[in-house]
Amino acid sequence: MKLDYIMIDEGWYTKSDSQYGPSDVTRPVADLDMAEIVGYARSHGIGIWVWGHWRHLERQMDDALSTYQRWGLKGIKVDFMDRNDQDMVAFYHSVLSKAAEHHLMVDLHGAYPPDGLMRTYPNFVTQEGVLGAEYNKVSTRVTATHNVTLPFTRMILGPMDYTPGGFRALSSRVFAARRRYDRPFVQTSRGHDQRAAATHSCALVLSSGPSPLHGQYSERRKDSQSSRCRQQGRNVRGLAGTDPKGERRRGRHLHGPRAPSGPQPVPPLRVVVISDRMERRPGRRRRPPGEDI
Repeated sequence: MKLDYIMIDEGWYTKSDSQYGPSDVTRPVADLDMAEIVGYARSHGIGIWVWGHWRHLERQMDDALSTYQRWGLKGIKVDFMDRNDQDMVAFYHSVLSKAAEHHLMVDLHGAYPPDGLMRTYPNFVTQEGVLGAEYNKVSTRVTATHNVTLPFTRMILGPMDYTPGGFRALSSRVFAARRRYDRPFVQTSRGHDQRAAATHSCALVLSSGPSPLHGQYSERRKDSQSSRCRQQGRNVRGLAGTDPKGERRRGRHLHGPRAPSGPQPVPPLRVVVISDRMERRPGRRRRPPGEDI
């Protein structure tokens, strides 16, 4: 599959599922040999990232980052911040600056939308702040229309940790009735999720485990699908609510309404003028325009 990185998600270190309890982000669980994993991945040209709860990482910040650098890790995915107050913003800057000192890349999951961190920290890769594929476990709102609107809305702010790559696809009717939390599904096509990896500015893609991906993502199939999409959709414009890559099949769009062909008239600009004069109220005089209040 020619992946550059893989990430070891929650569960790799001691007590990782305990938010406030005794955890140790420098101590892998007994069944995981980090040195062997990193060495094997390196022999195949793949770098290793690890996940961490922000509270656990904050308690052991310096020790953890130096340990990760010594292990040969390439990045960390920090999760569950879920707020944007002053203390949390300070934590963002702290973890990014200290990770840079240890040559580690950072993905801020469970985060607010981007506000310029990419311009300050070269090791910043992405952050969540989006209704991404992870919400398929608890919601039916992650539809095809939602996904193809994101490049024109949320992505204006910057990269997003959408986590595409779900290959367990169900129809919308079956999807709504299916228990999905422990074994995630999507209500979009496999081709749709494959293209999302390219359109959604996601540094970390293919969020599914190995079993649903087995035999579904060969180089031949990937190339043939991409070529077919280019041939069938070369004349389709990217519009909000439609596929920005112009993906269509049998003359119809897979997602959203058909995009119009040819040059389109520019809609007239609507200008709303708000008067700066104070509203007339009983007992108060009307102020003339330009008078200081």
